[in-house]
Amino acid sequence: MLRTLKARGVGKFIAYELPLDMAAARYGVHFEVVMNGARDSDDLRVLDVNEDRTVRLFRFSGL
Repeated sequence: MLRTLKARGVGKFIAYELPLDMAAARYGVHFEVVMNGARDSDDLRVLDVNEDRTVRLFRFSGL
């Protein structure tokens, strides 16, 4: 994963494992679009690059 992130230009990140059902419930249709657009060759899928929205949807204290 680290090699893939680096190859895509991601130098810094915070990683936190989330239950898929929680992410699906909070992102709704957007989650389904990302999951349905995935191919077997995809080794990394990005659900959200908007850190403001991510922080609103997932508070560290609630995880």
